[in-house]
Amino acid sequence: MRCGDRDFGICIHLYQSDLPCPPTLGAEVKRWCHKWHTSASSELPQNLADTFRLCDKDEFPNLNSLISILCVVPVTSCEAERSFSALRRLKNYLRSTMAEDRLNGLALMAIHRNILISVEDVIDAFVHRGSRRLLLS
Repeated sequence: MRCGDRDFGICIHLYQSDLPCPPTLGAEVKRWCHKWHTSASSELPQNLADTFRLCDKDEFPNLNSLISILCVVPVTSCEAERSFSALRRLKNYLRSTMAEDRLNGLALMAIHRNILISVEDVIDAFVHRGSRRLLLS
């Protein structure tokens, strides 16, 4: 089952339970390759999102499933590694003396530091939450 230099046998093995009809994947790949070999180069999809949009679910059900899996699989693990690095810095700095809620909040702030937060929005959120002050009587 080859189309050019790509071997799709491993896809059947790895994602067999995710495919609607694994035995027909070979025929779909051949039809898919024929479709794009006969079309102009300007019509070729430029990225995976374009490929997913151009893959008809009724005509290529297995390829559509494989492409949708490829769309959600992360290309690298840098996001997870960045999260663990931020958590390690927080735990070392604060020496594990905080509750889990506070650690989660600080970790999210460190990981997503590129998101701008309005101080007025934070104040409004605390005001609308209700009073948490201790009333001394």
